[in-house]
Amino acid sequence: MSEEFLNLKNDIKSLDSNRNIICLLLFGSVLFDSNNAKDFDIIIVVKKVDPGLKELIALFSSRYEKVDFDIFTQKKMIKNLSFYTREFKLEYLAKGLCVYGKNIFIDMWKKVNRYEYKQSLLIRNIEYLQLVRQKYYSSENELVKLAYLKKYFLRISKSVLLYWGIDDHS
Repeated sequence: MSEEFLNLKNDIKSLDSNRNIICLLLFGSVLFDSNNAKDFDIIIVVKKVDPGLKELIALFSSRYEKVDFDIFTQKKMIKNLSFYTREFKLEYLAKGLCVYGKNIFIDMWKKVNRYEYKQSLLIRNIEYLQLVRQKYYSSENELVKLAYLKKYFLRISKSVLLYWGIDDHS
């Protein structure tokens, strides 16, 4: 774990609300190139959603310019994790960097079979195509259209490699 993330972990430990946090996962581009990441992707799993989370959000906001986070209760996360693309999401959550707590998704990911995983990848690619189509027809800015086409072409290409077992998100 990098020094930056160790410092973040220590700062979370010092918060009064830290006992409510089950796990805090980082994922996305911040793991591979934190200096050039466009945003800071975080999943926060808590025992319950309460006002104490404000200090955690304030901590992120003070450190990172663009924070993209989701907060879920453990019960809701385990029960309602995206029906159609559940296995796809479990994979990147299981392989995310757990900065605080225990990564509760690792054991769930181990139970996924290959058929379920491939099916979720196909559905995820359909979602990607819909996102591109939506942005392409709703935006008048050609640069935005091109950026979306590039971004999702890469994601679809990556999904094809995952589908055939050529890549594994590592």
